[in-house]
Amino acid sequence: MSRYDDEFNWEDAVGEDAADLFDLKSLSEEEFAELGMESIGYIKPVSMPEGIRFRITTADGQAVAEAENYDAACMALEHFELEAATLH
Repeated sequence: MSRYDDEFNWEDAVGEDAADLFDLKSLSEEEFAELGMESIGYIKPVSMPEGIRFRITTADGQAVAEAENYDAACMALEHFELEAATLH
């Protein structure tokens, strides 16, 4: 028997009232699209005339800063209190 044999139960893990917080199926399309909007950021390398720069954007694609190197871009994410998300 593996640990995946039993279905995970949110009520057991976080309490029955908190289980409603994780019901993604009840969200409208607009509410779902806004998930993470204020807390997720991306670092995107951008080719500029002066060389590669690293653009920091919010989840909706709004540019909030640019950095000269990747480490500085990571620090900018922290400054804006954004969690880095990776794109593949």
